[in-house]
Amino acid sequence: MNAFHCICSKPAFYNQEFYMQDYQILTMILSALQWRKNCGNIKLVLDECALKYIKDNFLEYIWDDIELLKEEDIDYEMFWAGAKIFALKSQNTPIAMIDLDMIVWNNMEDELSDKKIAAIHSEPIMSNTYKDKYYFNMRRDYTFDDEFDWDVLPSNTAFLYIQDEEFKNYYCNEAINFMKNSAKSDDKLCYMVFAEQRLLSMCAKKKDINVDYLIEFPKAIGNQDNFTHIWGYKNVLAQNENENYKFCERCVNRIIKDFPKESVLLVDKGFFYKYMD
Repeated sequence: MNAFHCICSKPAFYNQEFYMQDYQILTMILSALQWRKNCGNIKLVLDECALKYIKDNFLEYIWDDIELLKEEDIDYEMFWAGAKIFALKSQNTPIAMIDLDMIVWNNMEDELSDKKIAAIHSEPIMSNTYKDKYYFNMRRDYTFDDEFDWDVLPSNTAFLYIQDEEFKNYYCNEAINFMKNSAKSDDKLCYMVFAEQRLLSMCAKKKDINVDYLIEFPKAIGNQDNFTHIWGYKNVLAQNENENYKFCERCVNRIIKDFPKESVLLVDKGFFYKYMD
């Protein structure tokens, strides 16, 4: 089963020079290696700047393959995860799109074999996150599809599996069209989650395809048996030095224990030393 990670250096929160925190790198390493161990191949799709960073840190061997991102003209400040859609569009189905901070601990082949679309979980339509269509400031020639159901629950795409090639292209094209036709806005949340998560569910509903969810929300937060998503915890790691160190230490120990062969180069290059006993 094929999967991909995506890294884009363009969003402004990277400031002048692209970099990743240790906890981000370690989670990403675990995510890639666990997928390779349990599920199949995983590639990394990224831009030139991010590729240089990965190579400078001797991380390129973590994935089975590396592919340069085919970028399109969007506002990367508004659509900070938009590159994932471009990356998804260039992949052949069936394909799993996995966030860098999402770890899949077990084999997913049986779980996904009968599913055309699977996402990690649904999300409630919270008014501060998922706005109605009159909220969005769009260019004059753009109109929302009248057949879109604005009551269907959005789908969290930290893990997304799509089996159907035709649907993948339809969803990606709709998301890209929305991103390209959105007028400039300071809103860096509602536009992005609409393009990536709400549109997925709307497109599936229009095509009469069911989106299967792998974890029941809100139980998703506490369920770590099959999946670990670091998302909300990253704020703690970024602000609490002690918690950050303990988390990185656990990740390093887990990588060395479960993947001794792959750990050799990382240890040799000195990346793990500060977290090792």
